[in-house]
Amino acid sequence: MNNYEFTVEVDGLDVNSPDQMGKLAETPEGIYILPAIIGRSQQLSCEVSADELSNALRDVYQFVVKACPEIKLRSIVPDVVNTTEIAELLGLSRETVRKWDSNEYRNFPRPYTSVGAGTRVQAVWIWGDVFAWAQSEGYTAQLDESATPLTRAQIREADFEIQECFRKEGVQETHECASRRFRKSYSELTA
Repeated sequence: MNNYEFTVEVDGLDVNSPDQMGKLAETPEGIYILPAIIGRSQQLSCEVSADELSNALRDVYQFVVKACPEIKLRSIVPDVVNTTEIAELLGLSRETVRKWDSNEYRNFPRPYTSVGAGTRVQAVWIWGDVFAWAQSEGYTAQLDESATPLTRAQIREADFEIQECFRKEGVQETHECASRRFRKSYSELTA
């Protein structure tokens, strides 16, 4: 069993609703969810025990849909880190991390994107990519390995899984609506 750690952007979250917060707090064993509003972004930070990432996502999706159907999962929020944060998380100097990036040291991950403007532009990486690389290179002394952050590839997989859940839910809703229309038409014919 693995522990997966990820944040999902959602719509319909109301952190001021005691009812919604109470329902989200009553997670089944193996699922921990922390709701938050960051700026205008509604998010659920999740830690889930599952044998595979797809199962972890389905577990969260099914729990949220059942507990709070007004909340809609949208996409995974990448956990990004800059040079300073990587250095702190690995217990190394910023200069070491800068050298890894500039020299493409042992397949150090490529930056995810750059943030900032003008002279304050800096590269950021997906923490899961750096975490996986650090594990493979033996930099595990400072890593919190209790939960695995998602890599770029896993984020793509997770976003696809969320869309599949939506698609299946939409098909189910369409089927249920058609069944209701059929039952109504049938009852009108037989009345």
